[in-house]
Amino acid sequence: MEEDNDIAPDESAPFADTDQLLQSSIPRDDEGRVNLEAFARLEMDKIGLQPNSTMSWARLSYVVEQEPITGVPTWTYNLYRLLTFCIRRDRVPFPLLDDVSGYVEPGMNVLLLGPPGSGKTTLLETLAGRKPENKYARVTGSVTVNGKPWTSDFKRIAGYVTQDDIHIPTMTVRETVEFSSLLRNHPDIPTKQKLQRVQVALEVLGIYHRADTIVGGELLRGVSGGEKKRVSIAVELAAGPVILFLDEPTTGLDSASAFDVCQALRTLADVGVPVVCSLLQPSQDLYDLFDTVILMCERSCIYFGPSAGAVEHFAAAGYECPPSKNIAEFLLDLCTPKGAQYRVRDDAVPLDQLHTFYKDSPAFAAVATKVMKGVAPAGNEAQLLSLGRTYAASDWTQTVLCTKRAAQTFIRKLRVIIVRILRALIIGLLLGTLFFQMPFSVLGANNRVSLLFYCITFTAMGAVASLPAAFEERVVFYHQRDLHFYRTFGYFFANLVVDIPMSVIEVLLFSLVVYWMTGMYSGLEHYAVHYLTFFVILLFTSVTAKQFCRVVAAASPSLVLASSIAPAVLCAWLVFSGFLIPRTSIPYFWIWLNWIDPFRYTFEALAINGMRGIDIECTTDPDEFIPPAPIREGAPFYGGKVCPLSSGNDLLKQFGLYETPKAMWIDFCILVGFYLLFCVLNFTALALLRTHNTGSAGPPKDKEEEEAEGEVRIIPSLDETSSLLGSQASAKKGATLSFRDLNYIVPIKKSVEGSMLKQTTDLQLLFNINGYVEPGTMVALMGASGAGKTTLLDVLAQRKTGGKIGGRIMGNGYEKDRFYNRLIGYVEQFNVFLPTLTVREVLLYNARMRLDENVPDAYKIQRVEEVLDQLHLRAYENRLVGNPGSGLSPELRKKLSIGAELVANPKILFLDEPTSGLDSQAAEAVMEVTRDVCNSGVPVICTIHQPSSELFLLFDSLLLLRPGGRTIYFGPLGKGASSVLSYFSQFGLECPTRKNPADFVLECS
Repeated sequence: MEEDNDIAPDESAPFADTDQLLQSSIPRDDEGRVNLEAFARLEMDKIGLQPNSTMSWARLSYVVEQEPITGVPTWTYNLYRLLTFCIRRDRVPFPLLDDVSGYVEPGMNVLLLGPPGSGKTTLLETLAGRKPENKYARVTGSVTVNGKPWTSDFKRIAGYVTQDDIHIPTMTVRETVEFSSLLRNHPDIPTKQKLQRVQVALEVLGIYHRADTIVGGELLRGVSGGEKKRVSIAVELAAGPVILFLDEPTTGLDSASAFDVCQALRTLADVGVPVVCSLLQPSQDLYDLFDTVILMCERSCIYFGPSAGAVEHFAAAGYECPPSKNIAEFLLDLCTPKGAQYRVRDDAVPLDQLHTFYKDSPAFAAVATKVMKGVAPAGNEAQLLSLGRTYAASDWTQTVLCTKRAAQTFIRKLRVIIVRILRALIIGLLLGTLFFQMPFSVLGANNRVSLLFYCITFTAMGAVASLPAAFEERVVFYHQRDLHFYRTFGYFFANLVVDIPMSVIEVLLFSLVVYWMTGMYSGLEHYAVHYLTFFVILLFTSVTAKQFCRVVAAASPSLVLASSIAPAVLCAWLVFSGFLIPRTSIPYFWIWLNWIDPFRYTFEALAINGMRGIDIECTTDPDEFIPPAPIREGAPFYGGKVCPLSSGNDLLKQFGLYETPKAMWIDFCILVGFYLLFCVLNFTALALLRTHNTGSAGPPKDKEEEEAEGEVRIIPSLDETSSLLGSQASAKKGATLSFRDLNYIVPIKKSVEGSMLKQTTDLQLLFNINGYVEPGTMVALMGASGAGKTTLLDVLAQRKTGGKIGGRIMGNGYEKDRFYNRLIGYVEQFNVFLPTLTVREVLLYNARMRLDENVPDAYKIQRVEEVLDQLHLRAYENRLVGNPGSGLSPELRKKLSIGAELVANPKILFLDEPTSGLDSQAAEAVMEVTRDVCNSGVPVICTIHQPSSELFLLFDSLLLLRPGGRTIYFGPLGKGASSVLSYFSQFGLECPTRKNPADFVLECS
């Protein structure tokens, strides 16, 4: 999803000399742009191979077996399931893909359409070989590549762009794409040519100027969301796929960028690489770039054929597309009840029978004939599929590149490194001062043993901090291994190597401070050898604990579960290590825990190393003697006091520990054995275990729910009890917002040429922006990528915590004050909720927390009731929100995000990309709800990408920005967008008759 980036790229930084050399041999057109078709054909000529791959699938189905959901997943239902977990429930088969046939040949550019749940992603993943198969999930039917059965090496040479952009945040755009190119390209291709592919992919997708910018993530600012999506596409393009599958690659892109991406796909298909691409809301221009369409509905195919023949096919079924209607929207509407509006005959095929109609149509007959005859490559098989190996790069190359990448990403986590070093020094100083220069007394000897236990605790608990990073890396690992970047061993060995240097530094600093400050060297001969032994034992304890945490991370389905298991096991190991409870005092039925405890061997080895052979004396302190209290005169015992310890060996016996150096080295070898065991377990878990999400059928809708989706119950509104900038207003009354000469400047660091120093300069992202919004009106905030849309929205909503904001922001004619944030609602792109709450609970929680405490609770409950009906959420009020993919649908999650703001009675509502990631039907439902909110009197400012003409005309005004943060147009849309179109016509820019006005104004920007 697109986010305007606050930090512009450092375009002054020169590229490497190798980049200039690579660019010199790339064919370009007269305007200096890369000629992708000429470049691809030139590459094929160099290596003597041709993109000549074909693929066909016949009666393809994907079925999962799962336990049926017999009730609404509320907390009571989940509690019942928990209490009856031991009752075995029969699994029922559920088809995610049902009897689909088709094919692709060189030159085909295939558009995959369908509403959510239709099976688009399942079809793409199955064809690309990404769907798991086990006893609960199976694929039936046949898939052939070049007329031969599907083989495992196809997963490497077939590109697949997923919906999610999964990258390492600290790597730059160039490094991310180069990693893919170097590992996945044909081994006969020279390294120079692999790097050229990176250059071409970055330039064709318009992200070359961001090549040296880090990709970024949720907590690390990098490229914008739209640019990140193009990075995902570049990763596949640079690998030279023989067939390219893309799952919604234009999500988050503006119309112009989406067209450029699809135009590149069209060029790739023209070269001979088949392309299969699913899109959510394609415009007519995008639809025209594809020559073939697959329309999925209810997990079945209802049309496969030429894109130009789709309208004629459904006209034969009794449904006609209006002349001015976007064909893609017409096709998507046929998969929903809205398709009934296109019925032109009384004998038209019912919408739920379009699958049967397709099976009896000439379109299906043509597909069946083609598939039965076999779709084999024309000519010989001198094409890229001749490699016949699962991984392109050798095992050595995989390991070297993975290790290099792991080292780069770790070094760039400078804050983590600093924190770990400071942690070692601070804890070391605390222990050093607490146990400073321990004497050779009984108390000092016991303190020495206590110190050794605290050292073990330090190394053990420090390992838990590696869990979040391990889970973050695991997501990338699974994604790249599925794409056959590398084997499991390459990734495993890279992490193994990179973990060691930091552990050495951490333990070295800690041990240097603690060992010498506490005087543990006193009384020992060859104390340097004893210190080295102390350091090595602690080091292996540290890496063993970290490797154990990696085992837990690799085997656990979630971070929450891993964060519960790893600390619990480490604490149990500390308890049974032999310090808190001496080994001789552990009950016999728990003694086995002592034997399988790695810390037991660490503790014993450290104790032997530090205590064996030292002399202990009792001081004048009477408590160190036995008996400790003065002997009462006249008591039966008249003997003198006895010192309980005379040497360190006595103390070792007291804890039930061995005393000989041989025992110490045996303990050390056992500790190394534990480390190797955890390494093997970690590798095994990474290689064999994987948490798959095979989809969920969920409880079917009943008639009441379906009717509730289109029904709104009107509840009388109550008067607002709070004030807006000093004036009384009703709950349905909004405020007027105006902004004048708005500027936004952020500091950035730029490299000084010829040195490693960086200087801070100011970068202006917004320039003198003016505008306003009145109650009952809706303003569309639009612009190309990098125009500053999200930045402007964040500035208006006071979400910016850094930088300098200039200009005036006024509500109802008053300057904003400290109460301003209470008067606005801000719906972000990402819908973040607690998955264990129901829809009603989310709304009620927001109402009670955000409305004034003087507002009666009855009013807050009434406000929740109003919002439930206003947003058509009544049928889902008791549904758990759940996690994305397994809970509420994206449409319902977005409506809930809007509702969470509406219950607080905002006077102004901001929405950031409310339609991103939604199909056309869901986007229309969300925007119609937003329009209803606006009609109630609340002004709305909304950023939006790729809106259809219908959605675009729901707005009253348009604020159009161009890249760089400057205003192109602000004013009313007019009826049918007449005002904005007439404005641009003054400059000779005319909108074609069937052109979407939203696409036209974006092109003008």
